[in-house]
Amino acid sequence: MIQPDLTVTALSSATTAQTTRPLTISSTVWNRGTAPAGPFRLSFYMAQGDDTPGAGTPVVFKDLTGLAVNANVSVTSTLTIPANFSAGTYFLSARVDSAGAVTESDENNNGVLASNQVTVTLYRPEVTITALRGPLFGKIGKTISVTSAVRNAGPAPAGSFKIHFFLSSGGSDPGAGTEIGTRSVSSLAVGANVSAVTTLAIPDNAGLAEGSYYLSAVADSPPQGELDPANNGLTAASQIALTLPRPDLAVTAATATPALASPGFTVKVSNTIKNAGDVATAAPVLVNFYLSPTPTLAGGEPIIGNRSIASPLL
Repeated sequence: MIQPDLTVTALSSATTAQTTRPLTISSTVWNRGTAPAGPFRLSFYMAQGDDTPGAGTPVVFKDLTGLAVNANVSVTSTLTIPANFSAGTYFLSARVDSAGAVTESDENNNGVLASNQVTVTLYRPEVTITALRGPLFGKIGKTISVTSAVRNAGPAPAGSFKIHFFLSSGGSDPGAGTEIGTRSVSSLAVGANVSAVTTLAIPDNAGLAEGSYYLSAVADSPPQGELDPANNGLTAASQIALTLPRPDLAVTAATATPALASPGFTVKVSNTIKNAGDVATAAPVLVNFYLSPTPTLAGGEPIIGNRSIASPLL
């Protein structure tokens, strides 16, 4: 019977590919039949664990207008590896006349397996926190400055994401405890390592008590995902000692006149009181004056007077 007989005589591609990136496939189709073939479709497939030609996911096709008797045609096709492919090794195969448009003398020789397999890797960023440092001391209800650095170690650029900062009095795992703020990263090029200083407010309404706290940071995965979302956190090497804001009164100046006096005489004391703390004092503030034979009080010195400051010291 005079009929065409289409077959794929060669099929190859690069041995490595990345998801969402192009892969070029080279193939040759031969009509070894006794009649020319009309229009037909050549389809390509990729499968994990199944080397049957046509198995797996159809990835690209090429429509040809026909093929003369005993003619060969070379076909170059470019496909984009689907984003939902997992990393691994894939069989590449092709089937000629995949739509069944041509009646052939032999319908069982239309498929072929490529001589090589294709190792697919993920074309994604890989975000990691490479450095994190905070102060040794902090005040509840006040702000601290935190230095952090983030790196993209993956093969693809990263879109926008956030870095979240945490304080924990218990476990040191990144992300444990109370979130105290974020830092936004608009994008991160391949291989880029970006450092920034972030001002964070330590909340006074989150149940934080005085004590030592672990500081940690965790980066969100970028919108397109990443190679390993489980390694996005880091805990700072040093803990932060948190205390409550308190007033801190200090005498910054004190003079007495006259410079010489006898018991029973009156002296005039000029003095300046400063609040070097974080919050105002309660009122009133009582300032006592002592006589001492030494520059520092040893205890038991007599009080020779005092004054009361009626307003809170800010």
